[in-house]
Amino acid sequence: ILLIIGTLTMYRQIKYMLNKDVGFNKEQLIVINSADALGTKMKSFKDAVKGIPGVISIAGSTAVPGRNNNNNGYTLEGRKDETFLMQTNRIDYDYLETYGMTIVKGRTFDESFATDQDVCLVNETAIKDFGITDIEKARFGQPDDSGKINFIQVIGVVKNFHFESLRNPIGPYIFQFKTDSFYGYLSVKLSAQNFSKTITEIENIWKEFTVDNPLQYYFVDDDFAQMYIQEKQNAHMAVIFSILAIFIAALGLFGLTSFTVEQRTKEIGVRKAMGSSVAGIYIAISKEVIILISISALIAWPVIYYIAGKWLENFYYRISLGAISFIAGLTIALGIAVLTISYRILRAANINPAQSLKYE
Repeated sequence: ILLIIGTLTMYRQIKYMLNKDVGFNKEQLIVINSADALGTKMKSFKDAVKGIPGVISIAGSTAVPGRNNNNNGYTLEGRKDETFLMQTNRIDYDYLETYGMTIVKGRTFDESFATDQDVCLVNETAIKDFGITDIEKARFGQPDDSGKINFIQVIGVVKNFHFESLRNPIGPYIFQFKTDSFYGYLSVKLSAQNFSKTITEIENIWKEFTVDNPLQYYFVDDDFAQMYIQEKQNAHMAVIFSILAIFIAALGLFGLTSFTVEQRTKEIGVRKAMGSSVAGIYIAISKEVIILISISALIAWPVIYYIAGKWLENFYYRISLGAISFIAGLTIALGIAVLTISYRILRAANINPAQSLKYE
């Protein structure tokens, strides 16, 4: 029962992580993670890729969800004695649209505003954690090489999105506009049809713009799934051990049932002679096993509740340990037990009572 409930809990958590809304659309989205090979041809490459019918949009950035590399310290104007750490991503105009991210307050970068190259966006966590009440008065800054702090205005708030594993809470995040076109990543949103053909066309364009640099890309949804590969492996191992444990337990239960039936052969004969039905004899013998399994479940439940709870503490975003897994575990255990003992009990119950009464 411990293994059954534990395995069910693991699979529920994995399913929850894989299906949870991450705050952006990761479907049909590929990331080219060797974009710096384009050098000064970055903009021309983007324009060429936009012309492919199967491409919805393309965006450049210095980081992407799951591949964050800049956790920088900032100063908030008027609070010079405090340092605010934020994941930093320098992006172009098309980034938020490509990822389907939502602006909950203010606006995003806009080409029609010449000053937007010196502003920023932050996520909801940054607003909450740093106690910002009015974004129009919020200005973040970093010191330059001379030590002078250059402040940039917050123009919008991005709805929280998961840029790391669900093991971690969503931290503060800042988007700045990248004035040059040297990005580490290019994210390409594809239409749902003709994936292979579209990617082949992107590869052909890539070859025209680079020399001896094969296109390196990955699907964002697959990349997020890889974050939980260890949990998947653990769940698979738990299934294997559960099957072995159930098999061994079933063998033992079958042997115990056979011994019990042997010991009660005459009793079975007397019950049949007195008019008891096969179903009545089955219930009389099997209820003892069912009662024992139910008692074992009552003992196991607090133990697995503690162990599963400790395992789930590894994840900031997690399922709740409701009654479903515990009831399902007991039901599966009872079902396996009933299947194991049924053949032996029914066989004994169908023996001619005259033959049972002669049994020594």
